[in-house]
Amino acid sequence: MGYDLDPIAEIRDSARGSAPAQGRACGRVFRCDGGRPGNIKLYQCDPKRIVPILRPYRTRENIGHWWQDPSVIPYLESRLALKVHKGIGEFHLFGGQTGTPVIKQLIEIVLRENIYLHAHSDEVAIVELFNIEPRLKVIWAHAGMSSGPQAVGALLDRYPNLSVDLAIRNGDSVLTRRRWSPAPSADTGVAIAHRSPEETEDQ
Repeated sequence: MGYDLDPIAEIRDSARGSAPAQGRACGRVFRCDGGRPGNIKLYQCDPKRIVPILRPYRTRENIGHWWQDPSVIPYLESRLALKVHKGIGEFHLFGGQTGTPVIKQLIEIVLRENIYLHAHSDEVAIVELFNIEPRLKVIWAHAGMSSGPQAVGALLDRYPNLSVDLAIRNGDSVLTRRRWSPAPSADTGVAIAHRSPEETEDQ
């Protein structure tokens, strides 16, 4: 079923107007493109606010093995030819799954295109990705989902090109404003969280 895009834009405008000042300043959102034409239409409707990122799998059945599937690479190349995507993700990838030819080619692609990886991953996979290629730009989805502040902070300190998104961590006691500074990414304009340099783990 399709949707009329004009009312959707009006709803976004209304929500943005009622958001806190910081939220309005960073009022752009990621939209995962799973190959459905409606996602690109949404971007075309509001390219100043919608930031398309490209999910490497097309169905939920692909989640558990996409990193082993060679057909992922030509699919990504065909969608990236649109020249609108700012990243690849959000994808599920965990420790021990990063050493495949598909992930090697994926890393080559994001370096060539100068775009982000948006990784729903555990701490081990984040380390493995940066061990393969330190130049990667990675947004760690949900700040590791269940990772604590010491673990997240240590990885942010270790890898300058690592940021986190705080989705699903709203109100989480381990991710407070004292420790994390949401700021719009220079590449995407979307608010992602960085380590506050004046904060320490014992605060």
